[in-house]
Amino acid sequence: MRPVRSIFRLPSLVLTVAVLAAACGGGAATRVIGAPQAGDPTGAVTPGQPIEVAQVDAAPPPVPRGVLAGRVMALASNTPIVRARVVLPAPEEVLPFNRVALTDADGRFRFTDLPAANSFLLTASKTGFAPRAFGEAPPAVPPTLVALAQDEVKDAIVIPLIAQVSIAGRVLDEDGTPFAGALVEAMRAVFENDRRTLVTVADAMTDDRGEFRLVGLPPGQYYLSAFDPAFAGVGDAQGQLFYSPTFYPGVVFPDEATRITLDPGVASERVEFGLKIIRPARVAGSITAPAEAGGVAKQLMAAAVILSPLRNDQFSLFTLTEPSMRPNGEFLFSNVAPGRYKIQARGETEPEGVTQFQVFTLEVQGADQSGVDMVLSPGAIVSRHVEWETETGRVPIGREGLIVRAPMEDGSTFGDAVTGYVGTNDQWLIKGVMAGRHYFRVNGLPPGWYLKRVDFQGGDITGHAWMFDYNEVKPGFKIVLSDRTTIVRGFVTLQGRGDVQGYAVVAFPVSSVHWRPHSRHIRLVYPDSLGRYEIRGLPPGQYLMAATRDVDQNDLGNPRVFDLLSTQQGVMPFGLRENQSLRLDVQPVIRRRVGDR
Repeated sequence: MRPVRSIFRLPSLVLTVAVLAAACGGGAATRVIGAPQAGDPTGAVTPGQPIEVAQVDAAPPPVPRGVLAGRVMALASNTPIVRARVVLPAPEEVLPFNRVALTDADGRFRFTDLPAANSFLLTASKTGFAPRAFGEAPPAVPPTLVALAQDEVKDAIVIPLIAQVSIAGRVLDEDGTPFAGALVEAMRAVFENDRRTLVTVADAMTDDRGEFRLVGLPPGQYYLSAFDPAFAGVGDAQGQLFYSPTFYPGVVFPDEATRITLDPGVASERVEFGLKIIRPARVAGSITAPAEAGGVAKQLMAAAVILSPLRNDQFSLFTLTEPSMRPNGEFLFSNVAPGRYKIQARGETEPEGVTQFQVFTLEVQGADQSGVDMVLSPGAIVSRHVEWETETGRVPIGREGLIVRAPMEDGSTFGDAVTGYVGTNDQWLIKGVMAGRHYFRVNGLPPGWYLKRVDFQGGDITGHAWMFDYNEVKPGFKIVLSDRTTIVRGFVTLQGRGDVQGYAVVAFPVSSVHWRPHSRHIRLVYPDSLGRYEIRGLPPGQYLMAATRDVDQNDLGNPRVFDLLSTQQGVMPFGLRENQSLRLDVQPVIRRRVGDR
């Protein structure tokens, strides 16, 4: 960097270096040019003569000495992996470039001269193994971001890699001929805040024979899709069109896609499916409040509308499309894939008023639809109070965040107003419930508490969906909460070493009566890195326990899943009494395949 020079015209020779330093900002060393210097025989300065003051840059900061180091190991054998690629992406404004290292004969890697940061992410890959980030345990545990203090050394990081599995197959065009150049993706379902999204794990292009092979996959559950790149970035006079991919086994509706489960060390069967190209549709309509005296409808203060699959036998959380809405209640769903749907709408006409609802069913097959006009109706008003059953005699003081909800029988959480907050007097009120069958559930429970019972007119309706109608007032639903919770804990044990966190632990009732969405009698958890799991709050009863790769959160409302799971070898029965703690270790079930007896 060039030195900064300042020109001062002195009225006299009386000027100190300290004053010059202050004039230059005081942050760097200064030298007066033209003043007497060592070895200068004259050093004369004439009054009024300009002199130059050179500001010398401060010394550069010391080189950071932070270190991230560790080993990459094969999970199954606990042996080092040689020449694995370990990548350290550059955190924003911390490192100018990514770093990469190759592991040595002992599987070791080392990154040095790292600055302090709290967002370092380490990923490792090696041919024949599934790539993995440090701390990651699909499908439930995301990668761990490593924090590094100034000049800190962390040298005990271990990244275990598991042998890859792969999927191979062929994609056909609609006329049955091989389709070259299709983009094929393997996707894993990820759940965030009760919303299901699909994350691409691997992709490949089909060759001239329509063949593809997806590699580098960890064992687990996957959906396959194929897409014709020619239909990317296209549209018509009304705007862009997003064509949907085709899901295996050849369907365009995600809810009908078949999931593929890949087990470690087991070759997957070849898959083949046809590509379907169907234009996405636009669905337009309006939401209005009911007419009052004189035939005039009130103005909507707020409104919402969603489009979801019509099928109720599977609790689907796929996000389909977001609508655009106008203040007058008109809405438009763009890019709707073929399928059978229900459109649910709700709105309010006054502050703190009763929420109003309506539902509309339709079938979409590539043609635009309009005229989906819905007149809302006031929902049912439901209320009473919460009771606390406590073994310790202590009741939680705060009620913040404790809310009574009424999800619909098919699992939808759109059909009730979010107004059932429990007050300091333990009273609650839901100001609007859509017509249909609903369960009662409690969100935001304090630690150690669970929903024990829902009483209405002297009967226990906890496990039963209650029918509500529009314009109905239904008080008298007593919610009983208890800290006398049941606990089931234990370990998932594998035959040999393996990725135990790739299994889900599922507890479900023997009786199929409770194989429903939002059932209190069904729980799914994932074990930690040591295989430990814990389930709290199951109601007393008879249950089955399974550790499996075949079930995820989307299956918890599907009776067919539990009907099949209950017949698999390795499912463990157990009983629970109120307030009981139970230790139960489980091994992965042996899946019954097609043709097994």
